[in-house]
Formats: sequence, structure tokens, C-alpha cells
Amino acid sequence: PPAPPPANAAVEAADAEHPPCNNKPIKTGSCWVDGQEYKCSPVPGNSVLSQDQPSPMAGCLGGKEAWDTCDNGWFLCKPQPPLPKETFHTIFNVQSSRYFEWQGRYL
Repeated sequence: PPAPPPANAAVEAADAEHPPCNNKPIKTGSCWVDGQEYKCSPVPGNSVLSQDQPSPMAGCLGGKEAWDTCDNGWFLCKPQPPLPKETFHTIFNVQSSRYFEWQGRYL
């Protein structure tokens, strides 16, 4: 009979699925710190310039964790839910029955 898998096979599989953030490049993937998922993300007005750089905002890690892990000066931040899609009303997407009301209000 074949030998049973090592006892830590489940742990190794989980580690492969959720790699730790250990200053190795992750590109567009994600990594885990203390059971929390983080992704490389741009933070407007901030760039990782050194390992001593503090976290720019809540939900992001500092330069120590992002250094060599993220490219382009990005920080490791917790993933954010997508923003709701905004609808901009124009002359082309207003119901015809409301056109004159819309025209008087916005034009």
C-alpha cells in the first residue's frame, strides 16, 4: 500500500493557498499576515520609499512589510469591496416621459 501523506500535508496545502507576506514578490496576488489577507495597492499621495516608512492609513501595513513584496511603491493593504457603480444621467439615458423635466432641471 502507498505511504500515507505526511501529517502536515494539510498545513502545507493551506500555506500554498495563503502564502505569508515575507518580503517576497507577490505581484498581483495576495498574501497573509496574522490571518488577514493583504494585496499590493496604490495609496494616493504615498509611496513606499524605505523599509522604515509608517503605514499611510488604517488597513495598510508599513514599508517593512511592503518592501520587496510590492512593486511601484505600493503598500500591502486589506482588500476593499468594490465601489458601487455610479450612474450619470445624460440626454441619452433619460426616459422620454421625463425628458422635458430633466432638460429644464439640468440644462
